[in-house]
Amino acid sequence: MKNLIVPVLCSLMIVASGSACNRRLKSLTTNSGYNLQETLNFSAAHRNNMLAFDLLKEMDNWEKNLVFSPYSISTALAMAYVGANALTREEMATVLYFNLNNRRFLNDFDDLHRKIALSSGDTLLRMANSIWMQQHHNFRQGYLNNIRNHFGAKPEIVDFLQGDLVQIKNQINASVSEQTGGKIEDLIQPGVLTADTRLMLVNALYFNARWANTFDYNKTQKMDFRNIDGSKTGTMFMQQSAIFHYLERGDFQVLKMPYSGTTFSMIIILPSEQTTLADVEKNLNAKLFDELNESLSYQRVQLFFPRFRTESLANLNQILVQLGMEKAFAANADFSGMTGKKELKIDHVVHQSNIEVAEEGTEAAAATAVAITQKSLVIHEEPEIVFHANRPFLYAIVENSTNTILFLGRKLQF
Repeated sequence: MKNLIVPVLCSLMIVASGSACNRRLKSLTTNSGYNLQETLNFSAAHRNNMLAFDLLKEMDNWEKNLVFSPYSISTALAMAYVGANALTREEMATVLYFNLNNRRFLNDFDDLHRKIALSSGDTLLRMANSIWMQQHHNFRQGYLNNIRNHFGAKPEIVDFLQGDLVQIKNQINASVSEQTGGKIEDLIQPGVLTADTRLMLVNALYFNARWANTFDYNKTQKMDFRNIDGSKTGTMFMQQSAIFHYLERGDFQVLKMPYSGTTFSMIIILPSEQTTLADVEKNLNAKLFDELNESLSYQRVQLFFPRFRTESLANLNQILVQLGMEKAFAANADFSGMTGKKELKIDHVVHQSNIEVAEEGTEAAAATAVAITQKSLVIHEEPEIVFHANRPFLYAIVENSTNTILFLGRKLQF
């Protein structure tokens, strides 16, 4: 039986060079329709968002609320990608929009991570990676150096083979819980770890920020939210009249709420009364998301927004396979960049996120086992726009200077 990498995620390595490599890149078609070479003309942040909308389209359970962190998922898989070779590496690069060239890939990752970290300001933003390794297993020092130097992950030595798997599970979960402020306590579920596990790669992401304009608790009142099935639920709606970045298209509205002392914002896409969220999402991709963000203008808006909390837990194996990442899970997977042998494969990619939105701000966490160019301040005062999020909507937490999506979710029901 092939040994397992249980993520929360896995790793990468080699590449061809010169014109042969370019020809190969052009032959690899991504889920966005671009070939891999074309996607490298986009920023790392834009490629992260391309993955975000690919994942969103695959997460098509319209009976449950959803929140996930494409950035967390990408980071955890990046640690696996660093040890992947041959077709395993090509498939991962194509699905995840990674550069096949290891040095350029790591430089892209470092640059994006640094921009996001420097943008935190008053926001509490924690990003932590960890690697849990089977004792006495011969992992290549070069691989471990890349994980430590570029992901800040210090190896933790455990015994999956003969140790107490419940204790190891609890140890990993305790670490994730600490990194996410207690918001994610049970990322690793019973049965994920086995005696065949050799490596566990974990990314944890925690976000806590106050709104630039907090809501007045005294104005919060109960109103009806029309659920995805047409039923109505009374829920608490926050409200305020303020200046927001805003856009209205024929079938949806877009509103951007900034967080205090930082370059992070929440972007809400609200379908019109005559349009469904599914219809809006059909045409939504990273390119359109950027265009919408760039088209926003200052408007005075009367905002009604529900207080809510959402948590999602998912095993992403099948979704990643459907997107084209098959080899990484197969018996003939090639993660020889980790150990020098083709002995490892990914067993589970587990992702958990939760988000809480209230009058003061947003708290969000995720684990996987944006500067806006200021436009001249033109405020349209008449007539006042109403943005009433009383029906299913899509939301994203973004870093403004790069427009990187950290969290993406659907609110479908209460």
